[in-house]
Amino acid sequence: LSGETSIKTASGAIPANKIVLGQELPHGQKVAGIVKKVVRQQSLVEGIPFAPGTAIWHEPSNCWKRAGDLAPAEKVKETIFYSFVVTPSACIETESGIVFRDYVEIHSPDTENAYSAALERAG
Repeated sequence: LSGETSIKTASGAIPANKIVLGQELPHGQKVAGIVKKVVRQQSLVEGIPFAPGTAIWHEPSNCWKRAGDLAPAEKVKETIFYSFVVTPSACIETESGIVFRDYVEIHSPDTENAYSAALERAG
């Protein structure tokens, strides 16, 4: 999501681009990884810019939905968005109450193996 978006932490809400490793979130989770990604598209979910592939908890249907399914993706100038790896729970909450998943690919051994193989070929 956008670096300016406020994220709930144990010590109050702070912008996503100010989150640090080890940051404690409201329910005792800790930030174990920070992902910065250049994006060229965004979906505005309740006015907050998310990458279209971000999984967001959709209360009305009681399930996870991609931001791009909740709001149309629009092209934007290249910008850096932030995501996180959170442990032990994989959920993060914006100050406005939107709950979204952490960088979900990191939890998938199949995805991790594909990245590792690509890095080994490149290295």
